[in-house]
Amino acid sequence: MAHILACPRYGPACYMMMDVMGSMVYGLPQLVDYNTRIELFHPEPQSVERFGCFPGEFVVLLAKINACRDQTSTEGWQSIEQQLVSWESRPQSVPRGLESWKLVAWLALQEAWRHTLLIYLYLAVCGVATDDPRIRTSSKQVFQLMGVIKRQDPPVSNVHVLCQYLIVGICSRTEKQRRLVRERLGYAAETRMWLLRVPEIVTVLDHLWLGAGMAGQPITWGDYVQSRRAMLPLSDQSNTMG
Repeated sequence: MAHILACPRYGPACYMMMDVMGSMVYGLPQLVDYNTRIELFHPEPQSVERFGCFPGEFVVLLAKINACRDQTSTEGWQSIEQQLVSWESRPQSVPRGLESWKLVAWLALQEAWRHTLLIYLYLAVCGVATDDPRIRTSSKQVFQLMGVIKRQDPPVSNVHVLCQYLIVGICSRTEKQRRLVRERLGYAAETRMWLLRVPEIVTVLDHLWLGAGMAGQPITWGDYVQSRRAMLPLSDQSNTMG
């Protein structure tokens, strides 16, 4: 992964990011078995990192979480958790010349990503439910952080926030939170340029909220995977880890 992120070409890094994100969104194994053991060495962020305010370190950690979820990695979840808890934004990863409000939004997006990955780790690897205090704390942080980010006009210029809203959508307990998630993920004018376009994901969440999550009941990763299979069936599910 380090060599792909160091490559100046956009295509390989974009494919890798879509693969690791898609693995999380669909609950399916990654298409590629990535080498996550090599430390990142690129001095400047790859263009795909800037596209979604998604640091290269998080790309690697997401791949690690997917592998742990699918039991294809020997790395313990505690190691991944520690890397996320101790992570700090690199000054060189921030685009130069940002206006103050854009800088705040950039840092808020990165922090939202950090909490999103922590939630995903606890849900998919540790197997805890959404009423776990760690998940509730990080979920609250993501909602608050996303509220800081000013939405752009035209809508297509907004950053890609599918994964953040999907994960906190799984954890949401109130109708107010769920309405916000549904609105952000279902807005076609805003989502049509996202790396992953899955308008059907709203129907998956509705199935989850009206089923296992009825009346704000705690939800597990397995519950989400079952709803995804019911509403968005995909091939090659035999190896899917719930």
